[in-house]
Amino acid sequence: MEIKKNIDRDNAKTPPVMDKIKPLIQKSLRFIKNKWLELWVPFFIKAKKQKPLVKNKNTQKVAVLIDVGQKEVIKDFQNFFSESKLSHQLFFLVLDNEKKDPYSQNTFSMDDITWNGVFNKKLNSRFFDQTYDVLINYYQKPSSLLALAAYRCKNNVSIGFANNKSVYADLIFNFKMDLDLLKKELPKYLNIIKE
Repeated sequence: MEIKKNIDRDNAKTPPVMDKIKPLIQKSLRFIKNKWLELWVPFFIKAKKQKPLVKNKNTQKVAVLIDVGQKEVIKDFQNFFSESKLSHQLFFLVLDNEKKDPYSQNTFSMDDITWNGVFNKKLNSRFFDQTYDVLINYYQKPSSLLALAAYRCKNNVSIGFANNKSVYADLIFNFKMDLDLLKKELPKYLNIIKE
């Protein structure tokens, strides 16, 4: 009799109520994790010391952080950097919490970050283990996840925009995010940094 009871318990299906509750629990945990990171990230970004600008004669690697809503600018950035010969390598990291394109290697979501703000090993080896000459924070709405990515990114110079208060940047452009205006202004500032 004892053996039969154990077999029945092993073969028992999850109650239908649990199937309905599980997505709700996952959604609640994601919400709590997001709120936790919103509180935690600004504290560490403010504690980060301002680093001296490193003069670099040539800009080899540029990283761009963007939100999935601005994903269409990737081609524009690629064209601009290849035409202007500002950089030899261009890397993108896109925040996509919905994971609409799960096969894209340059996207991340909250699921790729632990509760204490550490990115998973795969993302670390692909993006965060490299050192970039310039990091461009190209996103409009304040985002604790993108701010955390900027904080974790190893770079010599980081660039942001005044309308996004959550960005920790060495150089902040005091105009709204406009790619055409950025194309005009960025080479000037990169040349100043090179000198």
